[in-house]
Amino acid sequence: MPDSAIRIIPGSMADDVASGDDAPPAKAPSMLDGLAARRVAAIEALHIDLKVPRWDVDGAPAIWVRYAPLDTDKAANAYEKWRRPPVANAKRTTTGGRPDPEWRTKSTAEALVESCVGVFAVIDEDGEADVKVSLRRGDPHGHWTRFDPELADALGITAATAIEVCRGVYLTSGDMLAAFGELSEFSGTAAVQADEDFLAA
Repeated sequence: MPDSAIRIIPGSMADDVASGDDAPPAKAPSMLDGLAARRVAAIEALHIDLKVPRWDVDGAPAIWVRYAPLDTDKAANAYEKWRRPPVANAKRTTTGGRPDPEWRTKSTAEALVESCVGVFAVIDEDGEADVKVSLRRGDPHGHWTRFDPELADALGITAATAIEVCRGVYLTSGDMLAAFGELSEFSGTAAVQADEDFLAA
């Protein structure tokens, strides 16, 4: 019997094996391993800094928000959530209720909150221009806030939710909608840029 042959025992797992030469080869390391992770990292590195209008007056520092590209699924979910009539209203009325009159503004704010990486001020410090600092009270060189209670406290915004903080930072709904428009335009090219960076790596 040749050395490479396997004696077949009826009813055993070896029934389907013709010879030792048919065993699958060990999987060799692939150049493609880790490419998906590299693309995710490239996307995460993308961001846009948008200046919040109307804050840098009378010598006050400018406030900026750093945004990651919009997650289109989350933005769409926020849109649908706020556009739908509240369930409580639907039970009380024969028309099925009416959506929140501010649903467009609130859905926009929620999309901005989801994309926010951090909020910071830009100042001149020790002769250096355009220094990015945190808005946390007493900790300018600490981590940046987001649309959170620390930011609300620093800016004197009375708010219970991140959406309310976002609306307080943008002094008009038009300013907030403009920011959403810029972020949407940026997000439309962000995936393409990530692919280009990924291929160039």
